[in-house]
Amino acid sequence: MPRPPQMWTQGELTADAAEAKAMLVGRRNSEQLAKRALIHKREPHYREALRELLDATGDLRYLPSTPDVLEKREVLDAARYIGLPFVSLGDIDTITGSCFEAWVGQSSDTGRRPTEDEFAAAAEYLYREIDPYRAPWIEGGRTPTDEERERFLRATIALRLNSVLQTQRRNAGSKRQEAAVRTALTQAGYGPAKTAKNIVDPVAEMPPRSFGPNARDLRSTSIDVPIRLPDDHPTGLLFIALEAKDTNTEINSRKRLIEVMSKAATWNASGLPYQIRTAAVLSGSFSVPRLEEAQSQGVMLFWEHRLSDLVGFLAV
Repeated sequence: MPRPPQMWTQGELTADAAEAKAMLVGRRNSEQLAKRALIHKREPHYREALRELLDATGDLRYLPSTPDVLEKREVLDAARYIGLPFVSLGDIDTITGSCFEAWVGQSSDTGRRPTEDEFAAAAEYLYREIDPYRAPWIEGGRTPTDEERERFLRATIALRLNSVLQTQRRNAGSKRQEAAVRTALTQAGYGPAKTAKNIVDPVAEMPPRSFGPNARDLRSTSIDVPIRLPDDHPTGLLFIALEAKDTNTEINSRKRLIEVMSKAATWNASGLPYQIRTAAVLSGSFSVPRLEEAQSQGVMLFWEHRLSDLVGFLAV
């Protein structure tokens, strides 16, 4: 029988947490070239869209009376960053009752388009949200100096680049981790299984030795990777709800592990006792006491830097 993963000792957890943190530091250091390339590629486009917005609106002073400038997707997307904090497309949709998020994401005009009244409402909202520190001329009712205009451009572009880079970093971590997990599952002799988006009975709906190629819901709670074990697995388990958790700080690790423990309470109630368990594959910076707490709540822990443990546990 494979060693129960919930039995990692404090010393083992400490060593693995240190290794995972060292790997996180290595990834951060290697990001520099890719980050510079993204900045070099996107900065001119962001600047062009912002300058078009400033030129068409009298440096934002007349934005409420010039909503037609927002009818260019790239200009509307740039305008979201003139606020403090910056405004999401979802915020604009909520305020205007429109479809800006879907419209900006379209590559053509075949879908629904915001109305003129909705563009006008968006312009009013964005104007109210303008950051007074970056655009002090608005409250002063004056034209900005060339120096103020350039500072505004640089600061707003930096804000947008920061948002893009943070989103890319989060998405890259989860994508990397889930891809590594599915590779490990294949190595363990498991194959992808088609299931409904909402799983009611994972043991009945998934064939033995299979996993979900995409996230699925069980009891209205999303599972990153659902795994159906063979009927004769020596632990007696039949199904594992596996979460992939990548975090950059120990404080965030507590939040991530609490999420897993909360989900475990829901999933564990979805099948026969001792046949459904929750597991987590971890990478990044984790607090050892929080790891011990998760284990005490029955969450099985694996590490991205040593997925051979997961392969060994599943392959028997």
